[in-house]
Amino acid sequence: SEQRAKVLEPIAAHIKDDAKKAKKGTTNFFTGSARRKGGDDYDSDDGTFMESFRDEERRKTSAEGWYPKYKISLRMFRVAEKKKRSIIVGFEARGDSSHREFIFEDEAAMEKFCATIETNKKLMDSRSKTHLDMALGGIKLKKDEQLTLLFDICSSLNLPRSDVVGHADPYVIVRFEGKKIHKTGVTLNEENPIWTLRKGALFIWKVDALELFQSEEGLVLEVKDFDTIGSHDSLGAVNISAHTLYTWNGERRKYALKPLTGQKD
Repeated sequence: SEQRAKVLEPIAAHIKDDAKKAKKGTTNFFTGSARRKGGDDYDSDDGTFMESFRDEERRKTSAEGWYPKYKISLRMFRVAEKKKRSIIVGFEARGDSSHREFIFEDEAAMEKFCATIETNKKLMDSRSKTHLDMALGGIKLKKDEQLTLLFDICSSLNLPRSDVVGHADPYVIVRFEGKKIHKTGVTLNEENPIWTLRKGALFIWKVDALELFQSEEGLVLEVKDFDTIGSHDSLGAVNISAHTLYTWNGERRKYALKPLTGQKD
């Protein structure tokens, strides 16, 4: 019908325009559909593992050019399968195993891409060794040493407001290497929240000592403002280093909340 044609015409024009951009693009591959399997249920406050970003190459090209859409940690990036002109890439994040297909212009471009990934992984391994030596700071770990740590999230003071009316509805989410390991309950309308046993203040975390020291962020505790509608705003976060966790003798500590990378003060 005439009404339907009016709706579909702009969509068709947009798709046609995207096809033209693909031919002019600066990248030689495109992401295909995702195949996902299993994994934990994670809440809306966890955000997505793959975040959109604009890199330096994007700024150098015209506004109409193609640019990388996803940012994936190289440590989690794994070429699972090679085809004639494409590869299946697997990665894991927050207990969720995902796959994406990268399609290239030709086989040579695909091989060049795989070679670049391998080269950068070797460089990453070299940097990781240097980081590990610095993080240990002379500490000698036992072989296959495992740590069992007990945490008590006590309270926060003078939390900022993220809503126009009233105070925040804060809770704490704890992550390691991007994976959620604990979350407290929500304290409603309170700028000085106190978390109790009922609110999930206590939790036990078991971790491999070597894996802990290999982490660049350490343990991340983020305070967020619960919202019934929309995203849960971040009120700030704390990074606790592996060295601090390993040598901690049980005393209570206070930390100043800082904005996460990419968020405003």
